[in-house]
Amino acid sequence: DYEEGNWTPRISGTGGGEYTPGASNRGLYTKVGRIVTVSATIQWTSSVTPYSGLFAITGLPYAALNLSDYRAGGIFPSQAVGVYASGGFNKLNVGVDPNQSIAYVVMTSDTITSGSNYSHFPNVNAAGTIYGFTLTYITN
Repeated sequence: DYEEGNWTPRISGTGGGEYTPGASNRGLYTKVGRIVTVSATIQWTSSVTPYSGLFAITGLPYAALNLSDYRAGGIFPSQAVGVYASGGFNKLNVGVDPNQSIAYVVMTSDTITSGSNYSHFPNVNAAGTIYGFTLTYITN
């Protein structure tokens, strides 16, 4: 089983939010058996409604494996304009939860040693670009 194609990456929140995609917004995927690898440049030119809930990249071509406690992490690029970590957090990471077709973007810190070292609420500007997002995960 081999498949490749396009997908439409967008940014939003689990509680809503609408961002106007830019001309450079593009997603590609490859599926070999149950392994899916997605990559994208995600561009938005305006914020019609800022995100609410948890910040996410939406539109993944397949839902992640529907198995309790399954998680997969991806690469959030070093080049991002318009989305950033703040406070005690200094990095952005991305991950997908079981049976989801969205990838959560989280702020993280290697230096926080008590409590939670992550937050689901990065800062997102009205316009921006995420260059070279990549995620590999298992589907059903």
